[in-house]
Amino acid sequence: QALYALRQELGAEVTRSEAILSIDADALTSDVTDFRDAIASHKHERAAALAIGPFLQGFELPASPDFDRWVDEERTILSADASRVLLHVAKAADGASDRDAAAEWWRRLTLVDPLNGRFALGYLKALAAGGDRATALAFARAHEDLVRRELEADPDPDIRRLEAQLRAMPTPAVLRVAPVRPVRPPDAIG
Repeated sequence: QALYALRQELGAEVTRSEAILSIDADALTSDVTDFRDAIASHKHERAAALAIGPFLQGFELPASPDFDRWVDEERTILSADASRVLLHVAKAADGASDRDAAAEWWRRLTLVDPLNGRFALGYLKALAAGGDRATALAFARAHEDLVRRELEADPDPDIRRLEAQLRAMPTPAVLRVAPVRPVRPPDAIG
């Protein structure tokens, strides 16, 4: 009955009936399968774009410890794969001097592993290289607070050094231009 209801809802056959009932991968895809396929075919940017959050975040099956254990194992594996592929594309963007892309990939790495000093430093360097000192300083402070709160430790010394260098840089002068007043058209002659 469940298979009949699934067929009716989707309007297509999405299962294969063999010795073991399985999903027909040609008829129904998943982001996890697409992610793993992109990694296997060395389409790193595609894989990185698919790495958008923890596996099955917020999904639970009450009273199912085996399922919970499987989800935890898959989440760990997928998170490690996401970190590797994001690091690969972040370094590639750095090497190509694509500052905007590098900053975005490094930022995504800090979301995957917020306590990782190496990822935080990469993001700070990318922001600094792109001239976004204000965002870099705000991130450095937030990262430092997070590390102290979660790990009860000081942040990576390289992060503190870069933050100090950014703070020591002179603030660029802001060019202020007087507002332009609109020119009034002459009164109509009449």
